Amino acid sequence: MIHEQELILLSFLQQFRSSFADKFFSILNHFDSVPYYLILLLILILVKPKTGLKVFCLFIASYYLGALLKDYFALPRPYHLNPELGLVKVGGYGFPSGAAQSAVIISNLIIRFFKNNWKWVVALSYFCLISVSRIYLGVHFFTDIIAGWFIGWILVTSLHSFFPLNHFDKEKSLLNSFKTYWIKDKKKAEFVRDEN
Repeated sequence: MIHEQELILLSFLQQFRSSFADKFFSILNHFDSVPYYLILLLILILVKPKTGLKVFCLFIASYYLGALLKDYFALPRPYHLNPELGLVKVGGYGFPSGAAQSAVIISNLIIRFFKNNWKWVVALSYFCLISVSRIYLGVHFFTDIIAGWFIGWILVTSLHSFFPLNHFDKEKSLLNSFKTYWIKDKKKAEFVRDEN
């Protein structure tokens, strides 16, 4: 069984744990939570509403596809087989990793959203840290992560094929639309007042 081999490797890696790394990766666990995704989507919808709605649909598809596959394969998480490996406890089965799916989606957004060269460093760092954190915390096997990457890539590629996400700068934000409307309304009110 492949999980037996992975458990041996995970147990070996646990020897290099530290209190700092425990706290650091435990904090990263919050990056795979409903509040985090809701805040991220809210900001994106306010800044780029059309893109935000597309990404919202992408997250919904990712969640339900992941949940369907988890229930179908019904594979355990590392700490289900070895409780000593689990720094945090999460519900449900482990395969595929929903966090890995989201890491692919969000990294892709970072690359497409920002224009400077640092976007690649930020995207790759986010992608790697989230993926590594799931293994370090004992909530996913390597195979869970790889499957999550693959599913995330398929979803992002599919969405981009039908609804391109590479024209952020051409899309008006809700905030800018509100600002423009408010300025026009203010000028109109001043014009009416001057006429009177």
